[in-house]
Amino acid sequence: MGKTKMNLDSLYNRKGTDCVKWDHKDFVDSRVSDEALPLWLSDMEFKVADEITDALTKRIEHGFLGHSMPGDNYFQAVQGWYKRRFNWTIKKESIFYSPGVLPALGFVLRGFTKEGDGVIIQEPVFYPFAELINGTNRKVVNNQLINDNGSYSIDFSDLERKVKDPNNTMMILCSPHNPVGRVWTKEELTKALAQRHGEKLQQTFSAATVAVCGLGGLGSNISVSLARAGIGRLILIDFDRVDITNLHRQQYKASQIGMFKTEALSENLKEISPYAELQAHSVRIDESNACELLKDADIICEAFDNAECKAMLTDIVLEKMPDKYYVAASGMAGIGNANDIRTRKITDKFYLCGDGVSDVNSSEGLFSSRVMLCAAHQAHAVLQILAGKL
Repeated sequence: MGKTKMNLDSLYNRKGTDCVKWDHKDFVDSRVSDEALPLWLSDMEFKVADEITDALTKRIEHGFLGHSMPGDNYFQAVQGWYKRRFNWTIKKESIFYSPGVLPALGFVLRGFTKEGDGVIIQEPVFYPFAELINGTNRKVVNNQLINDNGSYSIDFSDLERKVKDPNNTMMILCSPHNPVGRVWTKEELTKALAQRHGEKLQQTFSAATVAVCGLGGLGSNISVSLARAGIGRLILIDFDRVDITNLHRQQYKASQIGMFKTEALSENLKEISPYAELQAHSVRIDESNACELLKDADIICEAFDNAECKAMLTDIVLEKMPDKYYVAASGMAGIGNANDIRTRKITDKFYLCGDGVSDVNSSEGLFSSRVMLCAAHQAHAVLQILAGKL
């Protein structure tokens, strides 16, 4: 079916159809007069495309309007939209149906905060945000936008104070912002990080390229930490797919089982750091391709489970890429003392994190807390190297 050219010039009378915009202005404020233009609601004044009307008519003519579920066409439409407009490939299993944005936001509030927590919003903003926060027994914390002759910007000093308060556990970032019409830029989001790290150091982080080889318990957690720190470019390398045994220590979701780890982790990192550059390689790294895959990296993180793979990558980096920093791991299994995990300097550009002793095959197994701790050591070593502290 070809695209129909929409008519944006005709005027339509929508009064008398029970539309909120024209017939129920008092929904927002009883003082609104009948003569007031209802510019407060994002409801367009032109008809939907003919293709939409035709699809709805066909469905109604079937004559049965009972219980139904989203079918393949629904998921294909969502996947196609993101692929065409953002070149973002989304797996069907990653899409969850919600009857609307506000119910979905309610799910998020209940899932990631607890009653009494502070939730930061930036007023003036879509009024249901505050209603949802109050309605779920959370507290509204307002980071008021700065109004400079109708041009709105973020008050970063106020935001920094409120983000540092441990009682505030979530921030709802509205972009494009309703109603001020702003899309927050990369520079503005980077400035929010610079409030924490300092402008000079954040510039260093943003300019860095870090390769993460292996995206399991170590690599996925390293990547999340580096994305949160604002590392500008991450090279993600792993041939494997997410399976159910990964979920207890790796940064994946049950809905991502079966996906390539490179694709699943890229999705998760984009939610954390939307402007980060991610270069994903769903391949097994070996002697034949390592130098090509890692040539642009400033720092290389080894995050394999297999001892032979660890040795292989270490030999390649030390022998063929001696100019690059290398951060590896050895020993994070078991449920032993967390303080045994340390970062040691092996050579000028080679750092090794872990307890150096524990072996997954001869201990109680792997535990998320200890694996994440070792990954945090590796990520922190990367940040210290970039900051000139190691």
